Amino acid sequence: MTRRTWNGDHSASVFTRKRWMVFGPNFWSSADTVGACPEGGELVETIEFRRRFQKTFEFLRDNNRSHWQAIVAEQTRFLELT
Repeated sequence: MTRRTWNGDHSASVFTRKRWMVFGPNFWSSADTVGACPEGGELVETIEFRRRFQKTFEFLRDNNRSHWQAIVAEQTRFLELT
């Protein structure tokens, strides 16, 4: 979670809203730059951050990925702290 839009962003202050900086697997090659940060990430609100985790959990389960139960358990504990 950050107030910055990129690594060298010195314009952010304590009054700037915090959001999650997310990097997708194709963040440098993405043609869609709407909402993108200068370094290739994207700032999302907590509700969207959690929604994306849920989609990832579903993908891991549906594709029976190795150790998916442990991954979901660990990341769920992380989400409970946010």
